[in-house]
Amino acid sequence: MFIPSEHIDRFFRMMNESAVDYVLIKNVNNELPSGLLDGKDIDIVVAPQCKTRFERTMQNNDYRAHTNPFGKANGWNFAYGLQEYQFWKKEGIPGDLYIDASFALCCKSLTPNIWIPLDGFINETIWKNRIFDDALNCWRMDDKNLLLYLLVRCIFDKRNFTAAYISDIEKLKHLFMDDYVRKAMNLVFFAFAPNLIDLVSRGRYESILTEHLSFSEY
Repeated sequence: MFIPSEHIDRFFRMMNESAVDYVLIKNVNNELPSGLLDGKDIDIVVAPQCKTRFERTMQNNDYRAHTNPFGKANGWNFAYGLQEYQFWKKEGIPGDLYIDASFALCCKSLTPNIWIPLDGFINETIWKNRIFDDALNCWRMDDKNLLLYLLVRCIFDKRNFTAAYISDIEKLKHLFMDDYVRKAMNLVFFAFAPNLIDLVSRGRYESILTEHLSFSEY
């Protein structure tokens, strides 16, 4: 069962009208607006200064806060001043529409049960370079930061490269030639960044996790 697209449309219209600064992190396999499975969530980053306004907007539009499945109540910690992300559910509609709202672009640490923010330079750039997507009627991350985040998501959060993620990465990997992308890759993956770029460029996704965990030339 898919969440009816009108509820996705209403969510983004609500966000646009609320004056909350936000950015859609990803839309893997173009699941929005018509292919979001019942029970899956929409991932957004909300500007920290808009947190109170965002919470009020959600409450006033029949969204109810739920326990964060990867939050403090379930044994997770948030390092380096990272605020705990929020998990909201839309009430009164068929199916379960969830909104996963963080206040910085972040990932799971290799240390168990810890979330860490990505470099501050990257978190500043997602706001400077965000793009308004006319088809979705929402603000989304630009393609350069999206490429970086898809890799971060697969390596640190999912520990897996699924076919859907690979498909989206393949569409964007030409951006490895861009100076910003290379700088951002170095800020996240350090000395492993050139190896990662090479592996992705050659389509060697099956080797990335093993080589990343065994890499020692830092």
